Amino acid sequence: MTLTDDLSYCSDQLRRLDHDRYLITLLAPERTRASLLALYAFNLEIARTAESVSEPMLGQIRLQWWREAIEGIYSGTPRRHAVIQPLNEAIRSLELPRAHFDALIDARESDLESEPFADREEFLRYTEITGGLIEELAVRTVAPDEAEAWSAARQVGQAWAIIGIMRAVPFMAAQGRAMLPMTDLRAAGMTRDDLTLSGKDSKNGSRGLAGIVEAYVQVAQENLTRARREAKHLPRQVIQQLSLARIADLHIKRFARYGYDPFNGKLQINPPSRAWRLLVAKLLNRF
Repeated sequence: MTLTDDLSYCSDQLRRLDHDRYLITLLAPERTRASLLALYAFNLEIARTAESVSEPMLGQIRLQWWREAIEGIYSGTPRRHAVIQPLNEAIRSLELPRAHFDALIDARESDLESEPFADREEFLRYTEITGGLIEELAVRTVAPDEAEAWSAARQVGQAWAIIGIMRAVPFMAAQGRAMLPMTDLRAAGMTRDDLTLSGKDSKNGSRGLAGIVEAYVQVAQENLTRARREAKHLPRQVIQQLSLARIADLHIKRFARYGYDPFNGKLQINPPSRAWRLLVAKLLNRF
């Protein structure tokens, strides 16, 4: 298969399974599109590990395969995979740091655990890595030397990860998984089983759970505010690459509208104005 075939595979995977980032690649400059497709497709591959395996050991094996694949890229012996060839091109041309890829893979081991994060600090560290680092790598495609741009990207990426986890609470509960921090569950009078067995706080309806979700959605909002402050004077191409924040805004508003109850089915529906919002953001040079 050719590089063009591999990029088509990456694009198709994103279109089907990570449509928001797929839209970002469509609006990106042509010179950076291949690198973005590779980075986001790699992220999708490792992010779907937990839902793609029947037991944690198989997930560990899959993540180890990706560790060795990244090692192969940096040692000059890339493996044969539809994501690896374009990722190899991106890493070599942009001189992307290996530590970021290793950290992303290591963080995904948490997805294989059924127990919640111990506390808020552990949860935020996870979102900082899984959301923040991939967006920093994406911004490096247009700003290889802009440290301020990387910082803003990490803020946007972490906000996106937090929102994604809050929206995914019902999906993970159905799988017997609970990623919300245990300290927050206890403070709300909940146990892990309240979430994974009954689907919500059995003692207080959804009120305790909604309080947890609201607090983390507020963290996501604060991240976006900081990112916009940091990126105020950054180049146009950087601003455009941060436009995932525009879709995050839509989800934050919907959380508020539906009382921060993640089990409200309307929160699982993607806002129909996403593509339009991204296009307007590009035209106005805002995010």
